[in-house]
Amino acid sequence: MKGDAKCHSSAGNMCNNETNIILRKMCNDAVKSYQRSMTFSGNKLSHVLFENDVKQATGNVRGRAEWRNNFQKLVLFRQKHKHCNIPKRYKPDPPFARWAQRQRYHYHMFVAGKPCPMTQERVEMLDDLDFIWQVKEATWLERFNELVLYKKDYGNCDVPTTYDANQTLATWVRFQRRQYRLYMQGKPSYLTETRIAKMEMIQFEWKPKKKARSVAIYLNETE
Repeated sequence: MKGDAKCHSSAGNMCNNETNIILRKMCNDAVKSYQRSMTFSGNKLSHVLFENDVKQATGNVRGRAEWRNNFQKLVLFRQKHKHCNIPKRYKPDPPFARWAQRQRYHYHMFVAGKPCPMTQERVEMLDDLDFIWQVKEATWLERFNELVLYKKDYGNCDVPTTYDANQTLATWVRFQRRQYRLYMQGKPSYLTETRIAKMEMIQFEWKPKKKARSVAIYLNETE
């Protein structure tokens, strides 16, 4: 037993010695890093490396907290709107909209193997919410959702050519009709079967009855 005790004591002393060696090395490295910062930066910029390390660690913690907070906002947004396509100009929370845009940018960097805040865990969390990674697809869905709201307000999808409330939407609607004609002619088009199906689900008219509407307006004015 005494022999065993001596062995354990010796092993403990060895572990303590190794730990002390590691700690001394870390302290020496820190001192050297500090000295390098003094030598490299001069008196006005002393403590540069040390301060950068602190800022980086603090920034990482804050960054993770900010990401989690915005992700929770995204969950609530999806529950309310049934999609995750936050408009670029989201008046209720502009910083949140910018965060969503950054996720797409960071995702492409992540896929390309470049340093970025995106991680596999974050990708999977966003995928679970059906987050749209492609910017063009996200933009198309943003306009489509605006068209859905227009129909809810006016009962149709006939956005006027000049629509001061949202001229971007008016231009987008005309573009969809042009792309539809190209698609039907077998020519290159941005429209897909999926997009066409979504438009037709809300009774979008690919060939608006302009003449009929003009006649109706004329009759109303002459009555």
